[in-house]
Amino acid sequence: MTARVAVIGLGYFSHFHLAAWAVHPDAELVGVTDLDPARNAWAAATFGVQAFEDAAGVLAQTPDIVDIVAPPPAHAALIRQSLEP
Repeated sequence: MTARVAVIGLGYFSHFHLAAWAVHPDAELVGVTDLDPARNAWAAATFGVQAFEDAAGVLAQTPDIVDIVAPPPAHAALIRQSLEP
């Protein structure tokens, strides 16, 4: 079974996460997002994944896994948002 993966936060460490997800045989990147439009454009061009303006957009893709790579102070709010129906 292929897991649908969304990545929130496209700073330095996201490069490693995205590279790993991109080659994982049982993962499909379904979207990424960052507050910085340039980072969204970079991820879309580099990994061929759709970039969204905000977390709500990427979460609307119904991912199985939400990989939060945003700074730690943002984690709690993003986890809560990811768990909303």
